[in-house]
Amino acid sequence: MVLTIFDWTTTLVALIGLVFVIRIFSMWHNLDQSMLKAKVFLDEKFLYNNWIYLFWIGTFIVIHQVTIIVYNSAQYSFNTEFRYISDIFKFASVILIVIFCYRWYKLLNACILKD
Repeated sequence: MVLTIFDWTTTLVALIGLVFVIRIFSMWHNLDQSMLKAKVFLDEKFLYNNWIYLFWIGTFIVIHQVTIIVYNSAQYSFNTEFRYISDIFKFASVILIVIFCYRWYKLLNACILKD
């Protein structure tokens, strides 16, 4: 198995996303819950963007999986193109997941209780 630039870049971006998730979990107990609820549920744009991100993340993951199936079952000489297409959609889904986590991190950071 040959690791491509997409594999290395996807791993790096996923590690950045992991940092956001760890920071989110570490600040969770210091949140003003009422402010969080107000910011999440009263801001229609935030909710709409969340659904858009989730839709595209799911779509890209499905396309990635379909191209893997085609790549593994293809008996043609162009099957390496399916690998690259799969890598592009995997990378796009990881990027969107990290953006999704960053947006939640930004929102939660604004809801931390000030002592």
